[in-house]
Amino acid sequence: MRYEHSLDALNFFLADVRQGLGPYLAIYLLTERHWAQDQIGFVMTIATVCGLMVQTPAGALTDSSHAKRASIVAAALVVTGASILLPFVSSFVLVAGSQAAADAAAAFFGPVIAAITLGLMGPRAFTRRIGRNESFKLVTRLRRRLLEFAPGSMGRSSSSILSLLWLCYRS
Repeated sequence: MRYEHSLDALNFFLADVRQGLGPYLAIYLLTERHWAQDQIGFVMTIATVCGLMVQTPAGALTDSSHAKRASIVAAALVVTGASILLPFVSSFVLVAGSQAAADAAAAFFGPVIAAITLGLMGPRAFTRRIGRNESFKLVTRLRRRLLEFAPGSMGRSSSSILSLLWLCYRS
């Protein structure tokens, strides 16, 4: 039962990290950095393609690894570091590189969580537990959406990134 609660917490808190900045990146680059929409789309495309290219190797590395908890921590640190780096870099290459690294690291979350779940719960309870993992992930997304639309949750254009970081800190 202790493992159940640990997996619940992991899925609840990791759901925000999984997506990185996602749609906030486009808004930030458009309103704060005044980037053209084609540049924003290209950065997001580069990041998505990198994440897709890493998915299969991420699964293979996860299967061969004995340090699955360390893999989760390392991936979360890369995604967080890439997101924190954004206000301090302005070149296209650095922004695209940071988001590519974030999406590549996020590709590890699914396989690692599945491997940890299988290891802790066993094959008989795996299907039920994966459903529960997804439930906690969706509850976190719902909570985040509700916070986005709360009055004053997203600040004026000059403080939008600070508001975003505050929301991430509060979650």
